[in-house]
Formats: sequence, structure tokens, C-alpha cells
Amino acid sequence: TGNDTAFNVVIRDTLDQNLEVGTFNIIHSSHRAELTTDIQGGRNVTFNFENILLPDSTIDFIGSQGYVTYAIEAKDPIPENTEILNTASIYFDFNPPIVTNTTLNTLVSCYPIEEQFISVSINEGEVYNLPDGTAVSQTGTYEVAIEDQEGCPIEYYIISLEVLTSTNDLKLQSTISIAPNPCQDDFILTLDIDGEIDLLGTISDPFDKKITTASIISGNTKFDTHQLTSGVYFLQIHTKGGELIAVKKFVVNN
Repeated sequence: TGNDTAFNVVIRDTLDQNLEVGTFNIIHSSHRAELTTDIQGGRNVTFNFENILLPDSTIDFIGSQGYVTYAIEAKDPIPENTEILNTASIYFDFNPPIVTNTTLNTLVSCYPIEEQFISVSINEGEVYNLPDGTAVSQTGTYEVAIEDQEGCPIEYYIISLEVLTSTNDLKLQSTISIAPNPCQDDFILTLDIDGEIDLLGTISDPFDKKITTASIISGNTKFDTHQLTSGVYFLQIHTKGGELIAVKKFVVNN
């Protein structure tokens, strides 16, 4: 913020040693007609805006602003993760320089991406389609990278697939029922067993992501589903010790 018109504005910038000076190219400037550019000593760039007549920002805020943009290529070859630092100094007439913030660019052949972890359960005889379309049917951990045209990964998945044994082998599978199914706001789990009941019921999505867990202490337990979006879900019933003893698939139509 100045207090008078600036007649000449000079920007001095030192190009990083990892940049190819011969590729330096002005892209655009707010005051192209007033701009001249000079490179001295191999890496010291001077942008000189002579007779720019830049007005005081308190008088003309929009008109007081200016910029210059340039392009330059990195040396080839260059080590992966090379850091390019840049700081410039701006001189308004004969005033002391204003030093800009220091920018940091890290050069990589491919942009780093965040891994996505997915846990999936399927029944015996079923197949699961990985994000790249590959069909798998065996328990294991699968790594899938989706690449762009240049061979750089744009999506990366680590998928843990569990193939469940037949639900007929689960202890209480034949003793439970869900109604209504499909449901909307809720459903009732019915357990046809004798004696004391002290179990846990967990609702999960098809990717085995746990959504909610509730205690089951009677033969009829109500599960609230009004906050679930329409789709297929699974109710897994475990003992307090963690043993899976029953699984029921249900559909929500909200």
C-alpha cells in the first residue's frame, strides 16, 4: 500500500539452479507494454516496468495492482522430489525492496495420491469386482491402481476380501428372521431360541463398513433404519466373545 504514484517498478528474481534458463518465457503481464526483461549472470532475472505510473491503492485499488507470469522448464533429467524455492524482491521507485513470500514446488513424475482401504465380505460362490473390473472370489488382499494415459496412478485401492463360509454353518442362522424385509423406518429381529439372550447385532453395508451396533437381549429386537439410505445391508449377530453366529441380508427402501 503506497501513498503516491509509482513511476518505475522493478522485480528481481533469481532462478533456481535446477531450472533450465534457456526455456524462460514470459506468459503474460498486467502492463506488457511497459515491461522489459533481462537475465544477467545466468540466473538473475529483472522485470522492469518503466513509466508504469502505478496509482496509489487508496485512490485506485484495482488500477494499483500488477503482475507478471512466466514459464520455465526443469532440467532433464532431474531427481525425483527435487524442491524448487523462489523468492523475489519488488522495488517501487527508490524505496527499499519488498520481499515476497518464498514459494516451494516439489517436482515429481506422478502426483502422490492417498490410498483407499476397503474391507469386503462375500459369500461362498459369489464374486467381487475390483475397481479395475477384475472379478475375484478368494479371500486375500488386493492392490489396484487406476492409471491415467501417462501411466501415473490417479486412484489406488487396497481391498481386503473375506469369503464367508456358508451361513448354514452358523449356529443360529436357522433361528432368526427379519420383518418387514424390505423395510423403511425399522425392522424386528426375531430369535427363536430358549434361555437367556445376550448378543450383539451389527448393521453393515456391502463393503463390510460398520454402521451401527445394538445389544440383543430378547427374542424380539427392534432396529432403527430411518437414517439409512436405500440399499442392501447385512445384520451380523455375534456373541459377546466376538463369534459370528448368524447373518441376515435386508433391504432398505427409504
